[in-house]
Amino acid sequence: MNESSLSRQSADQKGSGFSVDRIDLVRTLHDLNSIELDCNKRPTELEFLRCRLRQRLPAEILAIHEKLIAEGRRSVAPRFANACTECSGEVVVAGGAKRIAGMFVQCPHCGTLLYG
Repeated sequence: MNESSLSRQSADQKGSGFSVDRIDLVRTLHDLNSIELDCNKRPTELEFLRCRLRQRLPAEILAIHEKLIAEGRRSVAPRFANACTECSGEVVVAGGAKRIAGMFVQCPHCGTLLYG
């Protein structure tokens, strides 16, 4: 992750919700997972980055992320061939299914936010 991607504003507030670049939202969640799960000891330099990444997330996504991280699980994964790539559970998405932030569906088995 480079400095220019960190300084780029990825979300702007519109009314009560956020308009978020979809690719940036997935990248932000992947980066947070790396910092919060993969680091044995979180250096102070990463704490600033962690706070910046968390500020980019809409409240609904952040709440789901926090719950999954507290359980020691990743918060985001791709959905492939109607299956969650985190738990391998079947995830069939109907046309009218609720999408979180307009792009994610939540795995009914493990709760992971799925994209794709």
